[in-house]
Amino acid sequence: MYVNFAHKFSIIEIKIIVKVSQDLHISEVILEYKIVKERLIMSLVKRISNIFKAKANDIVEKMEDPEDTLNYSLVEMRENLSKIKKSMLDVATLKKKLENELSDINVKISEYEKKC
Repeated sequence: MYVNFAHKFSIIEIKIIVKVSQDLHISEVILEYKIVKERLIMSLVKRISNIFKAKANDIVEKMEDPEDTLNYSLVEMRENLSKIKKSMLDVATLKKKLENELSDINVKISEYEKKC
């Protein structure tokens, strides 16, 4: 029965099954086979994924122009500088508004002190 079961698999898989089957029952062998097969597949998928990532990285590096990258960085820095200037203007405006409110409050305090 074991031979009939094993002939459905490749040579590598048969070697794995024979090695494992020496100490295990046939159902345990099947389970072990599935685990080993899953690990092999995951290993292959990971290796293929790494190859694609490496190739994609090489393509991007070949396409990348250092001057364009620096120019883009400069544009981003200018945009950030513009945003910072706007934020500083907003803060200065708020500061002036708060100073005016403080002045108004001080005037009201003086008026109330004179009335008292």
